[in-house]
Amino acid sequence: MSSFLIESLEISDYDILHKQDSRETLEDGDLDLFGDETMPVFYSFPFYSTNNLDYQYKIFFEGDYLVLQEIKSNDLHPNIEESEIVLKEHIRIESQQGLHLLSENVDLRNIEGNKILEYCPTWGDILQTDLSTFSKQDAQSALENNKVLVLKDLYKHIIENPF
Repeated sequence: MSSFLIESLEISDYDILHKQDSRETLEDGDLDLFGDETMPVFYSFPFYSTNNLDYQYKIFFEGDYLVLQEIKSNDLHPNIEESEIVLKEHIRIESQQGLHLLSENVDLRNIEGNKILEYCPTWGDILQTDLSTFSKQDAQSALENNKVLVLKDLYKHIIENPF
């Protein structure tokens, strides 16, 4: 196995360094988050996997909306778009409001309750990967905790890596 060490990294391209500053302000005062760029799609880690299927969350932007979907995907399929099956669309919300709720850790699966994502003390912050030995009640509780953990991680990734 080979490796290398980068001793010095210099980025001098003004456009890269000032990417956030280059967002355009539209006539109505809103920010054009993406300009002519392809809109980003964010995937959570799987909250459950079985055989070759992964169950996970997907957040993407469509027009002026942030969309949260729960998906099932076949990780052996050669084309990611064709491998995905949308199990549920949890929310389609105005982008700025959605990003604000993400920053507040609000559970976008049910914003009416304004519930903050918090992991279950029973399971803690460890993803339970094998639910087959759990009782039905424990498996449901652990699965919900897994969903919270991967959503929190997905939110954090989106907030810490502005596009």
